[in-house]
Amino acid sequence: MSPSDLQNEIMKRLRVLLENFPLDTKGAVPLSDNDITPFKVFRQSLPETLHDMDDYREEDEKDKDVYPFAIVNLPGGQQESYGASQIEPIAILIGIKNKDRDNRGFSDVVEVVQVIMDNFNANPIVNDLYVMQYPIKWLPYEEENTFPYFFAQIEMRFEIETTTYRGGLDDDERKW
Repeated sequence: MSPSDLQNEIMKRLRVLLENFPLDTKGAVPLSDNDITPFKVFRQSLPETLHDMDDYREEDEKDKDVYPFAIVNLPGGQQESYGASQIEPIAILIGIKNKDRDNRGFSDVVEVVQVIMDNFNANPIVNDLYVMQYPIKWLPYEEENTFPYFFAQIEMRFEIETTTYRGGLDDDERKW
């Protein structure tokens, strides 16, 4: 059980949860009334450039390589004492592109946040190993106008059981 394993399990869960999530993006060639472009789920941050500088596709086509996305980030961790469980914070960053001038993209982001929070409230244990700790926090990114891109972050914490040395060889018998 490690923070990396927790990150992998949450990524798997988000891929299933957001697989057919409908967004009100109404692109140039909509798939239906709502766009069901699958969410991309990334580890830790967005990958380095997903397209070359010489890529002459339209900006909307390039953005489909990235948006909509969820990033599962490990911002650190904490263990209070020897043998105590480790507390691992997880940050999930959500990014959506929506060109509608009525800021519908913000509503899309909030709906995704709610679906994720509802899912973890209904099942706060990940892979029968990692127990979510309350509170769950979420916040939108509003420091500057990022239109037509909209972002929000969910912050959760999980308890990870820590393995401890239980005995066996005495220190002077160990082969270092």
